[in-house]
Amino acid sequence: MGRHKAREAALTELYAFEVGGEVDFESLDLPPLSLTYQKFSKELTAAVQKHLAEIDSKISSHAFEWPLYRMPVLDRIILRLAVAEMLYFPSIPYEVAMDEAIELAKKYGDVNSPSFINGVLAAIHRESTESCQSTE
Repeated sequence: MGRHKAREAALTELYAFEVGGEVDFESLDLPPLSLTYQKFSKELTAAVQKHLAEIDSKISSHAFEWPLYRMPVLDRIILRLAVAEMLYFPSIPYEVAMDEAIELAKKYGDVNSPSFINGVLAAIHRESTESCQSTE
C-alpha cells in the first residue's frame, strides 16, 4: 500500500504543477508517507519532470487520435507516471506499473480512463519488447 500512496502523492504533485504552474508542495494535502515512500514519490515526480519530452513522445506515438492536449489532465499524468516507471525504474515490473496506473485511473479518471490507459501502456510495452527482441 505504501508505494500506491506514494504514486497518489506524485499524481497530486504533478497535477498541481500542471494546472497551477509553480506549486508550494508543502501546502498540498498529500497522504502521510514513511521516508522511504516519500523518497520514491519524489523520485517518480522528478523522473517525470526531467524526462517529460521523451515520456510525452512515447505516449503520443501510441495514443492514436488523442494528442496530449486533448487528453483529460489526470489521464495524461497517470500515463506519464506509468511510462516513467517503465523507462526509469527497472526494478519495478511492467505489470506492476500498469496495474497501479489502472487503479489510479479507476479512482481518479472517468469511466473510459482505465481501458484507455491500459491500451496505451500495453502498446508502449509491446513496442519496447519487440525492439529488445529485434536487437538480440
